[in-house]
Amino acid sequence: MNNPSPLTALNPPAHVPPTTNTQIRAAAIVWADWAIQDRAHFTYTEGPERSHMFNSKPGSLPQSADCSQFCASLLHWAGVEHGLPKPQQPLTDTDYTGTLLVKGKRLTVDQVRPGDLIVYGPGTGTHAVFVLARISATDFWLASHGEQGDPSRVKHSDLVSYFLRAGHPGVTFLAFLL
Repeated sequence: MNNPSPLTALNPPAHVPPTTNTQIRAAAIVWADWAIQDRAHFTYTEGPERSHMFNSKPGSLPQSADCSQFCASLLHWAGVEHGLPKPQQPLTDTDYTGTLLVKGKRLTVDQVRPGDLIVYGPGTGTHAVFVLARISATDFWLASHGEQGDPSRVKHSDLVSYFLRAGHPGVTFLAFLL
């Protein structure tokens, strides 16, 4: 499948804190694209080292994370400090899909923008991904870090089909930026 890149980051951006929500979204997208390009230096893990990426210097390699820590780390590296509905709840190196669901502002599919997150599955969720670009009214390019060999660029529609077949229906769209 040909996965066009919405942004290209051959070299990661200098870590200069963005100041506006638009700049923060753009920085997070560049970090996600950088991670996809450097996937050979990423390890998927659900063990204690899953918090490595969140706590490391932005752009450093190698990296270790699970899906939720990958998403939280991209936002954190770009300058997001906390969730929207409850600003007193910061993003942390222990966040998982369930805490992302609590800390993010729920969106409709029409409201989703690049830089938002999607959580698949019922209850506290099964998998979290980062939105790179809108393809259509209901489809997006995503950065997903759910197995060895990731992060990779995938389509939202493909993940919806996968999780339905796997018996994990449900999609929640989340914003951490206005």
